[in-house]
Amino acid sequence: MNVLKLGGAMAALCVVLSGCNATTEKDFEAGQALLRKDAAFRKEVLDDCNGKTKALSSSQKIEFAVLMKVPVSEAPATFCKRLISGLAAGRITQTDMARWRRDGYFASLVQVLKTP
Repeated sequence: MNVLKLGGAMAALCVVLSGCNATTEKDFEAGQALLRKDAAFRKEVLDDCNGKTKALSSSQKIEFAVLMKVPVSEAPATFCKRLISGLAAGRITQTDMARWRRDGYFASLVQVLKTP
């Protein structure tokens, strides 16, 4: 399994993240702050993420499950929970997102997903 190239699952990441469209670091940080402070917004983003990750293929779910060390059935929800928590905590930056858009992966996401 190539952890750094999580296939089409990474495409879901940009759709899920409001930060993908942030044009400035200030916008990105504002989105992170909103995730931190606004429980309703965080739930909305989490629900949206959960809905989108259900469409991942079986092989993508297996890749995430192995990476996160969770059962395959829990992989989509765990992915979303860890991802949104990582964004809110500032463990994923705008630079990370730019790297993902350019290269298709970034190491900090892997670390965020591995951390329960």
